Amino acid sequence: IVPHNIKTGQVNYFLCPGINSTTSVEGVAQIRDSFRQLKLSPEQTQRFDRICGLDSRSYSNTFLTQMAGYVIEHFYSTDAAVKTFLNEEKDRALAVRYYFVHFLNAFAKAHPSDESLDLIKVVLFCVATENRATGHAVSLARIAALAHMPEHVIEAPVKFSTAAGILVDEYEDGTPSYRFIHDLVSDYVLENEQFTINPVLKDGIRGLSETHVETGKLT
Repeated sequence: IVPHNIKTGQVNYFLCPGINSTTSVEGVAQIRDSFRQLKLSPEQTQRFDRICGLDSRSYSNTFLTQMAGYVIEHFYSTDAAVKTFLNEEKDRALAVRYYFVHFLNAFAKAHPSDESLDLIKVVLFCVATENRATGHAVSLARIAALAHMPEHVIEAPVKFSTAAGILVDEYEDGTPSYRFIHDLVSDYVLENEQFTINPVLKDGIRGLSETHVETGKLT
């Protein structure tokens, strides 16, 4: 929705469709070919189409199609929840949850400690909060300051998330800053109980970020 005339309140509506079988015929054909290579049945391919709304210009969402395809490709054979997701045509947004179940477990396995899960949840919450509050990528130094942790402690979750493609890095004067790959992912981290962190710390991070306290003044 884009304002057209402020005085009258008139607005213009623009439909920005995701990949779909009407305007992205070749793209959808490639998706279906890739899906068939997973050796799933034609019926399951049709279920995937319906989950992702590939026949609807207004419902389709390219990122959620990618996420749903990823979790099915990588976890269908081993995760009962992902099998149910496809076979019972569950809400496509669940693909984000299933992705993060495996993502968080993979980080905990790669960095085994009692604090691993809390650490990566806090770091990702800091990135998501700062991305939303400022609209900009966030530096390693600012993530550390918001989380009240040394930089060397947060390097592992940041590098792991960047390697996984959940965070993308941007460089300015040779210094990297980080943002989430998509707003749907950052919103999920901010709002879903899967990323529950200490409520006092959560409120502190949010307050410091939203009031734009300078990094050098964070303690």
